[in-house]
Amino acid sequence: MSPTGRTWLDRNLGARQVATNSTDTAGFGDLYQWGRQTDGHQLRNSATTVAHADSITPNNADFIETNDWTTADNAGALRSAVWSSFDGSGICPIGYRVPIIDELIAERNSLSISSGADAYNSILKLPTAGNRSATDGRISDDIGYYWSANILEVNANPSASTLFINAQRSAISASENASGSSVRCILNVGENPIPPSIEALTIGNQNFSIAENSAIGTTISIVSTTGNPTEFSIIRGNDRTAFAISNSGQLTAANGALDFETKKIYTLTVKISKNGTASKIAQIIINVTDVDDILTFNGLKYSPVRSVSNRIWMDRNLGASRVSTSLTDVESYGYLYQWGRENDGHQFRDSATTTTKVDSIITATAKFIIDNDDWTTADSSGDLRADVWSIFDGNGICPVGYRVPTEAELEVERNSWSGNNISSAFDSNLRWPLTGDRLGNDLLLGGNVGFYWTT
Repeated sequence: MSPTGRTWLDRNLGARQVATNSTDTAGFGDLYQWGRQTDGHQLRNSATTVAHADSITPNNADFIETNDWTTADNAGALRSAVWSSFDGSGICPIGYRVPIIDELIAERNSLSISSGADAYNSILKLPTAGNRSATDGRISDDIGYYWSANILEVNANPSASTLFINAQRSAISASENASGSSVRCILNVGENPIPPSIEALTIGNQNFSIAENSAIGTTISIVSTTGNPTEFSIIRGNDRTAFAISNSGQLTAANGALDFETKKIYTLTVKISKNGTASKIAQIIINVTDVDDILTFNGLKYSPVRSVSNRIWMDRNLGASRVSTSLTDVESYGYLYQWGRENDGHQFRDSATTTTKVDSIITATAKFIIDNDDWTTADSSGDLRADVWSIFDGNGICPVGYRVPTEAELEVERNSWSGNNISSAFDSNLRWPLTGDRLGNDLLLGGNVGFYWTT
């Protein structure tokens, strides 16, 4: 508690310890752009960009080099409100917020801070933690700027009020909104200091990796925390809902949209909380690793292709020796499966036939079963076979990570074609050929029609 009767955090946001002297780097902490959330940009080694954000919640962790880092919120009211919140949704712990400039002035006056030495020797132990340039992202040493929640200038030079300190003096100054400065949080009037059980709740910035061909549900890692949080959520950076996190902190691949060539790094902002009261935020970086796009399955090679609907498909039919070069390219036709049946040899176009039904969904024959309305007496509902064809662990008819599509998924692709005709089917990037059909020993209508199964 300071001489003004106010309670402050004992260190700057992001500092590993209370400063032991004015130049103690472990006590410096992070450097925030004004009004911006804890999204990774505040780290001293964060990457830089000159591209403005178009909201106050950028979907990246880059330090934005400009006079103001966002084209939204020109007046600063939205950002000031975020930094003034004390419910844990801002950048400060629950009960705390970024101070207004009058609160910084009151401390400066009551503590007689007229230099960096005075700032450190005060009860607040304020170090000269540096400042990051809005122009080139470089960090200047031997000075300190401490943000307030007050916007100062909104026109030619967007800036906010700060407490400035160096070896010779202190002053109430202004910094460009895009510059990086320190933050010291103050307890909001009427709030109680965070109890030890909440203070123990921590989550640090972490890095993980996952292969681009990982199946939906693949576990990436358990996010490391302390304090036994009860809720986890991804609040930013989860493009295409690529990831999910459970309330035990288990991070998994969520929708199969990972593609190294499209997006190599995801910067997630993960929020943890405890029984709806405490909350902390950290940056979780997930690196998507490259995998040889050519996969071999049952002796044939396939590659992935992304459709207009943003789904990954195999580039050719099962059993095809190449991607279709025309609607009637026989080398691209591939196998002809009986619905729900496994890779048992029946799918070859020249397989022998039989009229004898089997009594299970797993056959002991490689023959194509003819002269019946169904090839098995088992599974009259089709549920078992639909399940088999929905498997994506490599134990179905498709390679690991792949499965037979649903009717809805095929319909989405069909609706993306330029027209509802065979030319549009082939002109799509999935290159659907007219594979024909099989009835008994006869291969029918090859080059004239194509039938594609769903589950």
